[in-house]
Amino acid sequence: MSRIWLSLALAIACLLSACVAFTKQLPTDTPSDAGTAYLFGRFTVTRRSILVPHGADLFGLGLDIDSDNGTEVLLEFLDDKSLIGVVAVPPGTYQIKQMVMSSGGQPHQFAMANPDIKTSFRVEAAKAYYIGDYQGTIRRGAMDRAYLNTIGSNPQTIADFKTRFTELGKLPVLTPLPLSPLVEGKYTDSGSSQ
Repeated sequence: MSRIWLSLALAIACLLSACVAFTKQLPTDTPSDAGTAYLFGRFTVTRRSILVPHGADLFGLGLDIDSDNGTEVLLEFLDDKSLIGVVAVPPGTYQIKQMVMSSGGQPHQFAMANPDIKTSFRVEAAKAYYIGDYQGTIRRGAMDRAYLNTIGSNPQTIADFKTRFTELGKLPVLTPLPLSPLVEGKYTDSGSSQ
């Protein structure tokens, strides 16, 4: 009996160690730090499942952002379209690298189609940077797929950030990316079938 529990514990530990580590998003009452920059936007996902019951889905979607100072940010797409995602980053030059779809804890990358999104941008301390509104879709079925639609710049997101984030909303807000109205990217996991 103890072997079964040990095997189960090892299996769970292996599963957890393989999970994609999304960057912690900040709560609305976060105080600003004079040595930190902040990236924000809306990052939402719609889940469609043909074969998997809703709620039994281990799939996630994220936006992978790298910097010249070694910082990697993986912004998780959330189910709640009203939330604004905010992460703290050190000053430096950043670039949106790719989309990441995690399935069962395993990451799968797919490139972004629009070169405007791949633009490098510099962030300075004590400023907030609006990097856009993103809507993704994860479709579960015989072939698992993730799609990305970039909605682009939405003035309402900036206004919501300034009112909801009591301290961070007081920082100067810049928009560093020349966002197109719509960007489509696609990843198909041909090795995964249900």
